[in-house]
Amino acid sequence: MTFQPRGPGCRTLAALLVALAAGAGASGPGPAAAEQRSLQDQILDSKYRWGDYGIYLGWHDPAGRQFHLHGSSALPFGVKVRLRWGRWIRFEGDVSYYRKSGEARPFVTIFDVPAFDGLVVATSVQAVAGRWQRLRPYAGAGPVFVSLTNDFVAVNLRIEQADPTNPDQLRFVTWNELDFGWQVGGGIDVDFGRRLVPFVEYRHLFGEFATDEIRDGGFRFRPEHFRYENGGSLPSAHDWSGPIVMAGLKVRF
Repeated sequence: MTFQPRGPGCRTLAALLVALAAGAGASGPGPAAAEQRSLQDQILDSKYRWGDYGIYLGWHDPAGRQFHLHGSSALPFGVKVRLRWGRWIRFEGDVSYYRKSGEARPFVTIFDVPAFDGLVVATSVQAVAGRWQRLRPYAGAGPVFVSLTNDFVAVNLRIEQADPTNPDQLRFVTWNELDFGWQVGGGIDVDFGRRLVPFVEYRHLFGEFATDEIRDGGFRFRPEHFRYENGGSLPSAHDWSGPIVMAGLKVRF
């Protein structure tokens, strides 16, 4: 596993996090408006003191080329819970799942093979800025835990070398990996009512692992014993870094 923040987008998110944390107590567009919003926030905070929970649907595009074999992107569906600590700090945890098979789709289709499955558990510490009109921006960072499974068709090189015409050289194989990485992100809550809060969010994941075992039924092989159907060799590293754009609905509690 490696943590490799890359690109201007990552630096922008980091700067946003610092700016939100430093300016969390800044006043709004005017004393009267700020006082009115502060009173409303105090009422809502006293009534819904714990935080919020919600659901979301997103769009995710892993950086590694091997993840594009079953569709160029995926649609993770997830749930999240965010707990309040003081006025400006939040602790959030969320779980999302996505499956890629042929094309992006949000739900499980057990009859489609080959397929790629991802279960992502993400946690973060967030800094929440003061509300401006109905908008409340936030930014955060934290660790990510992933469980990744890839089922695909590959050519067994030993069978191919012994008999290139043997149809058994095409094998349905799989690998399973658990990995740890990092995320940074930011979003905007939209206060439409007292309790329901729609939101949009951008998140960037950072993580990479090496697969050292391919399973063919009950047998285990090294990756170099196989190749893809199109002739390409199996990659030694899998980069699951990439952007996630999501939208959903939170409920205060």
